[in-house]
Amino acid sequence: MPFFLCENDLIMQTGPSGFTFKDSRLVLKVRGLIITNTAIMFSMAKDENSILICFGKRVRNLREARGLSQEHFAHLTDLDRSYIGGVERGQRNISLKNLEKIATALEMSLEELLGGVK
Repeated sequence: MPFFLCENDLIMQTGPSGFTFKDSRLVLKVRGLIITNTAIMFSMAKDENSILICFGKRVRNLREARGLSQEHFAHLTDLDRSYIGGVERGQRNISLKNLEKIATALEMSLEELLGGVK
């Protein structure tokens, strides 16, 4: 069962569905290990989707910080709302063209958009 720490949130994936814990005080005991979310971007078990999850969380945080709904954001990006939702959940491996659309809608460069994803 992989665990990821991403921007102070612990993400536990359990297969097709997953759980996100946003409480900054979360402490979890797994197989005798104590896991807390004090380290940013620390991976307990490297998974090929961890970068997608972290990027999706970044997009969601930036969109919400600008007060945009998913529907309005989708309109600004000229992408489908369900596609934006999939990106935000880390379920989409996004293309460079769509990265550019998202950065433009958030009024930032690609470098700024990807700067928060490590």
